[in-house]
Amino acid sequence: MAHARRPRPTRLSVVGVALLALGLTAACTSAGPKHTAAIPAPHPAAAATTSTTPTNPSTTAPAPPKEAKCSYRPSTAALPTWARAGFSPPYNEWKHVTSKSGNMVGVLFGDPLRAGTPGPTEDQNKILWVARDPTVGPMTIDAQLVGSDEGVQLGHVPIGPSYVDVPHAGCWHLTLHLATGDDSIDIVYGKG
Repeated sequence: MAHARRPRPTRLSVVGVALLALGLTAACTSAGPKHTAAIPAPHPAAAATTSTTPTNPSTTAPAPPKEAKCSYRPSTAALPTWARAGFSPPYNEWKHVTSKSGNMVGVLFGDPLRAGTPGPTEDQNKILWVARDPTVGPMTIDAQLVGSDEGVQLGHVPIGPSYVDVPHAGCWHLTLHLATGDDSIDIVYGKG
């Protein structure tokens, strides 16, 4: 009777055993890819109110994409035809800025604007917001100091007369959240 040969156990080298042990240890301790459920942030327009009180820049906003260059270009050219309601000719006496899309104008009544919270009379940061489309709905604004990671949520800002305060001097990139979509505008604030 012939005996069946038993298979011989495979011999692993010391290096092979060490690599195998490392691989198993790494596999057991690795967290692998992390999957986190994203909590959707509420759309800023959903939190809008009808308050006309000055904005509060104390809340830190999530960092938007960093703006590296200031595009602040104030103008004393004539206001666009659609932005002239309530103004008398000539329409070029008012310093204003136009949004990136060209559909929003900020008339700078508080020029020059000052960082911080200005006093109750002469140094208020008053901006009259005028929209080409009167149905843009409520507006909320997030602001980012150009060239930095600093951002603040300015919250609800009425379309029409408003006060827009920021904490520090510099060029601020304002993201205007509107019912019709986002727009942006850069405004420079001097030292308070």
